Amino acid sequence: MHLYKTFFKLLLKYKAVIFSYILIFGFLMTMIGVFNSDQASNVFEEGKYTICYIDEDDSALSRGIIDYLKISNDVTDVKGKKQTVIEDMMFFRVYMHEFKFEKGFEEKVISGEKEGIDYISDLPSGSQSFVLANQLNNYLNTYRTFTRMGMTSEEAAAKTKETLTDHSEVVIDTKEVTKTGESAVIFNINQNIWYIMFTIMCMSAGVVILNAMEENMSRRVEAGPVSRRKRALINMAGLVSFGLILYIIIMIANVIFGYGSTTLRDYFLVIAVNNLLATISACALVALIASLNISNKSINMVALLLGLGFSFISGAFVPQFLLGEKIMTIAKFIPTYWFVLVNNMTHSQGYEAFNRTKMFQSFGIQLLFILVFTAGTIVVSKARTEYKK
Repeated sequence: MHLYKTFFKLLLKYKAVIFSYILIFGFLMTMIGVFNSDQASNVFEEGKYTICYIDEDDSALSRGIIDYLKISNDVTDVKGKKQTVIEDMMFFRVYMHEFKFEKGFEEKVISGEKEGIDYISDLPSGSQSFVLANQLNNYLNTYRTFTRMGMTSEEAAAKTKETLTDHSEVVIDTKEVTKTGESAVIFNINQNIWYIMFTIMCMSAGVVILNAMEENMSRRVEAGPVSRRKRALINMAGLVSFGLILYIIIMIANVIFGYGSTTLRDYFLVIAVNNLLATISACALVALIASLNISNKSINMVALLLGLGFSFISGAFVPQFLLGEKIMTIAKFIPTYWFVLVNNMTHSQGYEAFNRTKMFQSFGIQLLFILVFTAGTIVVSKARTEYKK
């Protein structure tokens, strides 16, 4: 018990590292909650664009198109302004699109000639230009249909506007419909806990274990009645206990930021088990690295390289579906991939459908990694002991 307490006394020497990581991580997660605090609408809304126009035709058709565009866009009449002034305003993005209806525009449309519209856009190949071109083509095609039915230009323009503005409300059925900001926070907390836990434990608990194995310290401890095996078990118990403290902090953060969300309501147990396995696997890997008896500077470098590397290729920082098959094949040989896979299943931001079979498979593989890391620690420690003898 004395050695167990001593482990935590030594661990407190690195409280600056521990608290700085926790505070930075907490600050980033809080900012995510602030920026996502506005409820995301699950009703589809059409984009609104800034448009200016010059109507030299002043016909029922040109006026009808302008009225139609005004329904879902900010439309301004710039007739009388110099073209250079208009171009400057488009350069500074006061307006994004310009329409100019030439004289005789309506007659050309009715007779089937090429439409007399000059269109200038600051984004000629962008999605906005595509949407506006689609709106304009829909209007002209519908207008032609009504004129061929015998309607006058005024009647066809009015009927076209009525037809094209008869919208239905489209409701998007999303997985997360309440507490959107909190859901984003807990997704990012859980997505990054392996990295933050592994880094903190390497730079604090891992260094404590390395210092305990330092030659002079080791000789002083060996003079006591406690066996080498018992000391190793105490170090491991201290490491796991520290990991569980971090785990409890993470789960409390989940409850605070995700209270009332459908994510916690439906998947709290899955998240708790997945995070626990991630914590233990991080502890096991730290123990394996510390058993190699490397320098303190080296373990800090290893913590950053493995923490960032494992998290990146497993999809913690970049969605897994964007990383490609080859990277995903490699990622399956590290525990973070399976942890992230389960986390993706429990959040709408993860773009992974929940699958119970995959979940249990991922849990089993994480357990296998824990056993492999633990076995590796035992083998390395035993080999070092035999070498010293």
